[in-house]
Amino acid sequence: LESLRPSAALARAAREALGTGVVQGERLAPAEILARTRRLYDFVRRSIKAGGSLFERASGTLARREGNRVGLLLALLREAQVPCELWLVRPLSTAVLEGPLPDVEAFGEPLIAVGPGQGAGGGPLLFLDPVHRHEPAGLVRPGLRGAKALRLWSSQEAPAALIQAAL
Repeated sequence: LESLRPSAALARAAREALGTGVVQGERLAPAEILARTRRLYDFVRRSIKAGGSLFERASGTLARREGNRVGLLLALLREAQVPCELWLVRPLSTAVLEGPLPDVEAFGEPLIAVGPGQGAGGGPLLFLDPVHRHEPAGLVRPGLRGAKALRLWSSQEAPAALIQAAL
């Protein structure tokens, strides 16, 4: 996503929230992935008032201290070398439409999968739902648990995929 483009302000915010420097290309152990994730998640929850579109620039959200928390958190996690993906989830309460193709518009709830492929059963280490300020890291709202998700990759080589999420 263009909105996640790196910037000096994002790099500085990630360093300050982590309290340490970040080495580009660094591969992190799962414990360090989780530690960095929790620090950045807490920073975004405490510092940013929710609002805006998923497609607004993360650097703008950071500067205003208001905007889309999901996009900002994705950008900060990337700056901190934390592997992550954006998943768009179809809530269980959404009406089921007949047909062979999924109702793409119903996939409207964003979650961040941290450490994809490194968790139990090959899933993520942790899911983040930064939409609501007071949800702790790892808590997935009941209406999203076990729901289908559209998994979006950060690289352009891999396509999006519809999966049965183990949320």
